[in-house]
Amino acid sequence: MIEKQVCTKCHNEKLLSEFYYRRKNNRSETRCKECCKEESKKQYKGRNHATNNQYMCIPEQPGTYKNEFQKQETFEILYKLGWSYNEEKNLWYKGIKDKDGIWNFPAGWVKINPELRHCNHCNTDKSLDDFYHNKNPNAHQKFSTYCSSCLTKYQVEWRRKKLLAANIKNNSKPQV
Repeated sequence: MIEKQVCTKCHNEKLLSEFYYRRKNNRSETRCKECCKEESKKQYKGRNHATNNQYMCIPEQPGTYKNEFQKQETFEILYKLGWSYNEEKNLWYKGIKDKDGIWNFPAGWVKINPELRHCNHCNTDKSLDDFYHNKNPNAHQKFSTYCSSCLTKYQVEWRRKKLLAANIKNNSKPQV
């Protein structure tokens, strides 16, 4: 005997194979596969064209907006965050960057010299040749944070402390 079921949406009698089966409830869906597909297509199209949540629409290109409401909301939010807008160049800028996109450093700011690096131990700026180069291509920093002379001093002191701690732990005389 072939089992049949009536769809609650289209009211047609169809084979059970034309209905999705729900394992959770251990029974078949009340709507047929065709009606389920139509419903999901309607829901998907409705999600892309939200009418009450217009600000949720994401522009495909920067500077293009779906409607005037979205543009107004974007401008309002960016102005509140401290951004300014250059209408000639269609450019947003903030802080020390002027409306033409050029960086302006306030008085008292120090420009970074790419040929120098700051040693965190002796607190001086030295040439890059005075720092060990990190050969790992995935490393966050290309050079060490201590210059080579400070790093050597630090390592000698660190080893001395480790050796002293190991000797005290073993209850033997320190071999310094």
